[in-house]
Amino acid sequence: MRIAFILHSFPVVSETFILDQITGLIDQGYDIDIYAKYKYESDHLHSEVGEYNLISKTKFANKLPKNRILRFLKACFLISFYFWNRPKFIIKSFKILNYTSLKELLKALHFAILFLGKNKYDIIHCHFGYMGKIGMMLRDIGILKGKLIVSFYGHDLYTHSQKYGKNFFSNLFEKGDCFLALSKSMKKFLMTMGCVDNKIRIHHLGVNCKKFEPGINLKKNNRQIKILSVARLVQKKGIEYAVKAFGELNSKYRNIVYYIIGDGPLRNELEKLVDRLKLSSKIKFIGYQKRNSVLDHFRDTDIFLAPSIVSDNGDKEGTPVVILEAQAMSIPVVATRHSGIPETIIEDNSGFIIEERNIKEMVKKISFLIDNPSERKNMGQIGRSFMINNFGIDELNKKLTDIYHSLTES
Repeated sequence: MRIAFILHSFPVVSETFILDQITGLIDQGYDIDIYAKYKYESDHLHSEVGEYNLISKTKFANKLPKNRILRFLKACFLISFYFWNRPKFIIKSFKILNYTSLKELLKALHFAILFLGKNKYDIIHCHFGYMGKIGMMLRDIGILKGKLIVSFYGHDLYTHSQKYGKNFFSNLFEKGDCFLALSKSMKKFLMTMGCVDNKIRIHHLGVNCKKFEPGINLKKNNRQIKILSVARLVQKKGIEYAVKAFGELNSKYRNIVYYIIGDGPLRNELEKLVDRLKLSSKIKFIGYQKRNSVLDHFRDTDIFLAPSIVSDNGDKEGTPVVILEAQAMSIPVVATRHSGIPETIIEDNSGFIIEERNIKEMVKKISFLIDNPSERKNMGQIGRSFMINNFGIDELNKKLTDIYHSLTES
């Protein structure tokens, strides 16, 4: 089976869920080609990128010129290029202008150069809804052939529906073959957007429970309680509320620290909040980290905190994979009743679920875990069993290939 992964950027440090799917499919013997609009540049790429030689398996699009005149000239070149080499593509491309703009069509044609000479696949798997629209156009034009499957992850669905209206994905829902939702709540939202029930499959994110296992506790100070969050520093992650809750906890518990792994546009603002609350000796921002470093932090963590919220622009989570990773490491979780998160936690058993922005409740649940080390251990063990039995990445990757085969055989 030949599979094309169509991505916006690759290999994005925070998108380990896509990396795990790619490596899992390669391990199963599938032929994978990766296509990305942008190459993600970072000094913190995960080791699997090199181990599986994924950059050589990826074709990256050339950047579109920022200058309008140069973009116009590029568009003229693309149209003439395809008319000369693939005239039927240009004829078909103008037929799809009844459901898309010329601007979006030209973006698709710019991306389409990557597929010349290698356009027939069994599965075209687009990650994020907006890349699904590009995949749909390329298949309509005839540049790509294969069953079209689209994975939604959260912001691509919620922010785009808020910004462009509920009909933004209508044509994609009509023309696509299958849509993967991360949770029951996401499936319901897709249906309110107009996607029919029988095209939606719930497919959870997974965790490698062999890699994410408790192992040796690296804690150097057993009397110190370490709280950890791993998150991109944007509003929907709710880190502001975690910092404020920690401020209240710090007045009662002098042996607590809070580490925040990740980076993002709100980092400066959050660091200033920490300074105002005089917590800079207790709250540490340590930026993006490779998986091995994140694992080391998990190994001396007592409580994992995921205080996600709906942001002002309507952006929401799908299901943060770090919640799965924390539970796989036998760490109790305090998280919010947000999007698909409640489906990943056994409430009051593997973790606590609180309402969004509820600092008082956050303080109460964290205090309980600080005061009850035996409960922390018990909840952590329940969480790990829950991950092994329901969210193991190997089993979920096998379920993904079952979905692929069901589409190609239908």
